[in-house]
Amino acid sequence: MTKTYNNYEDLITFTRASGGHALRPVSYGDELIDNGTFDSDSNWLKGTGWSISGGVAVSAGSNNYAGLQQSPSLVVGKVYSVTFTISSYTSGSVKIGLGETVGITYSAEGTYTETFVYTGPHVSGFKFSIFPWGDFVGSIDNVSVKEVTFDQPDGTLTLFEHPTNIPRVEYDADGNRLGLLVEEARTNLDTASDFFAGGGGVTAVKNYTAPDKTLSASTISYSGGLTPYLNTTNIAFTSGTTYTFSFFFKRGTGTQNVQTLLYGSAFNSGGANCVVVYDLDAETTTVASGTFTAHSVENIGNGWYRCSCSSTATASVSQNQQIYRASTADDGNYDYIWGKQVEAGAFPTSYIKSNSGSTTTRSAEVASIPVADFGYNTSNVGTLFCHISGMSYEDGGTGYPVVLRFDNASNANDRRGFFVSEGSNLLRSEVISNSVGQAGLTVATGSGGSLGEVKMVLAMAENDFAVSSNGGTVSTDTSGTVASNLPIATLGTAVGDRLNGHIKSIKYYPRRLTNAQLQDLTS
Repeated sequence: MTKTYNNYEDLITFTRASGGHALRPVSYGDELIDNGTFDSDSNWLKGTGWSISGGVAVSAGSNNYAGLQQSPSLVVGKVYSVTFTISSYTSGSVKIGLGETVGITYSAEGTYTETFVYTGPHVSGFKFSIFPWGDFVGSIDNVSVKEVTFDQPDGTLTLFEHPTNIPRVEYDADGNRLGLLVEEARTNLDTASDFFAGGGGVTAVKNYTAPDKTLSASTISYSGGLTPYLNTTNIAFTSGTTYTFSFFFKRGTGTQNVQTLLYGSAFNSGGANCVVVYDLDAETTTVASGTFTAHSVENIGNGWYRCSCSSTATASVSQNQQIYRASTADDGNYDYIWGKQVEAGAFPTSYIKSNSGSTTTRSAEVASIPVADFGYNTSNVGTLFCHISGMSYEDGGTGYPVVLRFDNASNANDRRGFFVSEGSNLLRSEVISNSVGQAGLTVATGSGGSLGEVKMVLAMAENDFAVSSNGGTVSTDTSGTVASNLPIATLGTAVGDRLNGHIKSIKYYPRRLTNAQLQDLTS
């Protein structure tokens, strides 16, 4: 009997041991905290050293672990957004706890947002707590807890940081669904991704709403008749390693193109600095000098663009790098900037918030479906369909990123499905039985480390294999057997190799479709 599921999250077994950003329609439920604005001294259990007066919760230090506590109506497994404000800060720090899950430490004035998956109440019985840390002295205000829902008609496109183990279904700036995002692990080497140190001719003030809907973007103002530039943090580069630089930019009253400048010994190419120019109006990139790969000016909505480029370090040295304007013509004007990222790799991956003073890593994703959970044909006759978009891989590499593959957990050499042969830029199908290749057919050809958007299909039966992509000619192989006992379907992942793209749709047919049907299915 085939099981019935309400949505893909019930069907897919998914893990990612960290948070992860993706552009997605996000909606919020009703307020679940009572008296989060502290208008009265009520609704809160107060630990030692806490009081409520003047519309805030005040901590005088000498706190015990109890802090401030409530038990809102929460549901295990659901996602919740917690927002609060620290004001009149003097010393110490606080942490937010949703049940047994405790967030990061806060020790400065500001409004903060964290997202949690509720796993059950704390051992004390409480569901929500503000824990003092290090004898916190200061005030708390505007506490909010709301359920987060995704992909609803009333949702607002947000570059949302999904909690640990929550799949990311991403959309483009026009609200079109791209699909399930599966990426390799990457590290943001910039240790202060939301902080921009003003250089010559520019000041930066963090006071503007960022793409993640937090007040963490900076307004950058130009003055002084100087070429304006901003610095990344100091980063240790390794000679021969390729790095990708990215940041988010929104035009205010400024008129000049923004640029990335990699200078000094770290990226000196024949004596020339490396410069990439980003034209936000045309959404194009231009390499002005040096050896660079200029990736994109990506529209993420609401006037924001993500600019990215890559270059290979020519020396092992610690340096900062620059985001700048080549002209002083914007004196008296302003723009907005947010979310700078430096990662080792030849292409950009999704944004990794990194504001702790240390580098921050986003873990790799692992996604699979047990074949026992759908109508799998145990006679080993069937057809696999997959629709992917935006797939990137290390061009010229030697790995084999998986798109969709059926595997035998006890024998890695029994499998069938789709993979990428990075070294030759080929998207391939494969059928292997008992370590012997039965059929291997090229599905599509990529270039520059990317495959774009591909609809692909693999049909299988004894001595009767066929593939097609994007409605193209069907390729066949008339010799071979089909591997049996393949209990797991893996999506976008294999050991050490990830799709780095979106899986928009997968389909499985428990029969061998006709060649004409294969073309129709991928058109």
